[in-house]
Amino acid sequence: MVTKMATGSTQTIKEQKEVSVKQYIEKYIMASVEDLVEREQHLPAFLMISCGIEFLGKCIGSKPFGDRDYQGGNFKNALASFSSLNKYILNCSIDIYTNLRCGIVHSLLPDNNIMLVEGKNNLPNVIGLKDLKDDFITACNDLLTDVCHMGDNKSLNDTICYIS
Repeated sequence: MVTKMATGSTQTIKEQKEVSVKQYIEKYIMASVEDLVEREQHLPAFLMISCGIEFLGKCIGSKPFGDRDYQGGNFKNALASFSSLNKYILNCSIDIYTNLRCGIVHSLLPDNNIMLVEGKNNLPNVIGLKDLKDDFITACNDLLTDVCHMGDNKSLNDTICYIS
């Protein structure tokens, strides 16, 4: 049997299950971040959080999930919309989108303007994994508990992907 995927492609069904936005955030994002931090996998945790912030921006945005935003709009929208992430909107020459997200997502290296550390933030140029992780998990919970709302025509119960 072949089924149409949320991405528009097709796949042969084996043991495939629908995953909602809520399940995706809880099981595949939050749990993965917590696990990476617990296992002291700091660089992959920073990478996952950077991508996760962008995903939260897609959740609250009005464009479809599959829309590609190459200007950082989803990432920056998440920073502006989730109160726990507001502190990362830095009023200086350091831009967390460019210096953290773009560097780490595209080359696994943050830009030289910032330093990633295990513990606490010393913003603007020192980003602590403990603080960033806590702030990110708070933002995820704010979306899950409707403190911050899903975008137009989106619901936490929408199927976002299929995973086998």
